[in-house]
Amino acid sequence: MDGEEEVVQLDVGGRHFAVRVGVLRSESDSVLAAIFAGEGWRQLERDPNGRIVLAGRDADAFDHLLAWLRGRDLPPANQAEARTNLRLEAERFGLTRLVAALDTVDGVVLEPADNLKEGGGEEEVLKEAVVKKKEEKEKRMHERYITMSDDQFVRLINKSKPQVSGVDMRRFSLSGMALSDARFFKCDFNGVDLRWAFLGSASLVECDLRNADLRGTNLRYADLTGSDLTGARLCEANVTGANVARANFAHADLNGVIGLNQTKLSSSANWKQALNLPQDFLTP
Repeated sequence: MDGEEEVVQLDVGGRHFAVRVGVLRSESDSVLAAIFAGEGWRQLERDPNGRIVLAGRDADAFDHLLAWLRGRDLPPANQAEARTNLRLEAERFGLTRLVAALDTVDGVVLEPADNLKEGGGEEEVLKEAVVKKKEEKEKRMHERYITMSDDQFVRLINKSKPQVSGVDMRRFSLSGMALSDARFFKCDFNGVDLRWAFLGSASLVECDLRNADLRGTNLRYADLTGSDLTGARLCEANVTGANVARANFAHADLNGVIGLNQTKLSSSANWKQALNLPQDFLTP
């Protein structure tokens, strides 16, 4: 059977959904598509009836989410609560086009009009709307990740090549753990203790590593493409051969870091305001 046509049985908030794999993968740049990419999804947690469990999800919002994936259908504009809950689920699953579709109908327009006068009352209201929107976005960033239980974490670290997508890892310590060849996609490691962890050849693509403690961590040939390492501590970490394309190192502490000149695609990374850049580093 063609993998795209295979039907997946899901348990979402206690409700049963039957969905084609192709529907779940249709937004290829989303967390949802990453979860069901390849064959790894077959190892996801299941309920007693064999259905894959998506824990902590709103069943009604997920129903609307599937309707949009299948036919671009949205709840009517007068169903404010349904649209709000749908937007939250869309953020959690990284469905940026669904979020944009909702915002074009009832989102706040942030661009100032040409006829607003500087210092005018309307401009102040607009600025407040911009600030509020940014605060809401930051809050949703932490709500969109999947929560992992202690048992799931233990099973994960005991696998030879663990693969997870869109998971909140903030409450776990990975200090000193051997996770070579692990695959983490769009996971939240904000502030996580990764000191002296072995992440050689691991993939940390588009992960949130802000303020993470990576002192002494082995990142040789790791893939850090698109990851945010703002404020991370990489003192004495080994990044030889690591792919840092589009990674953000703003305010990251690079004191004593090893192999920075041997990183790949460093010209596309953001090194502005990075701390303790080695003197021999060839700044792009």
